[in-house]
Amino acid sequence: MISLKSNRAFSLVEVTLALGIASFCLIAILGLIPVGLSSTQAALEQTQASNIISAIVTDMKLAPAATVATASPRFGIAIPAASAQMLYFKYGGDGDINSTARAAARYQVQIIFNTTAINNRKTPLTGTIKVAWPAAANLAQKHEQGSVSTFFALDRY
Repeated sequence: MISLKSNRAFSLVEVTLALGIASFCLIAILGLIPVGLSSTQAALEQTQASNIISAIVTDMKLAPAATVATASPRFGIAIPAASAQMLYFKYGGDGDINSTARAAARYQVQIIFNTTAINNRKTPLTGTIKVAWPAAANLAQKHEQGSVSTFFALDRY
């Protein structure tokens, strides 16, 4: 008597279909990598810009209150100022750099004080801070990759 053993195995068609499905899924996942990297980079830039804003506001709060204009201790921001002030920061937010080294800067900071609050000593000194990147971008023409802005109020009097 001859006994027939059944061999269990995948056919070539099944293997080909499985490889096709696996490669389709792998290509779809690999296509998401650039999107994830750009999202991560944008999040890092926004976080760094927020840290710069926090450092600037803290610096302005540490400036001594006076009846005349003073300068902040760390960044030398004139408080109050009638015109916009520009600061430039390197990547990582390491300190203010002067305008002659603007090419090395990553972030451009614009500080604008509310002019009505400057002349009225009974109200808090208010204004806006805008951090944009890259620093070479023109804030008025909107060529930046991203920006973060905030409102601030200083009780100086």
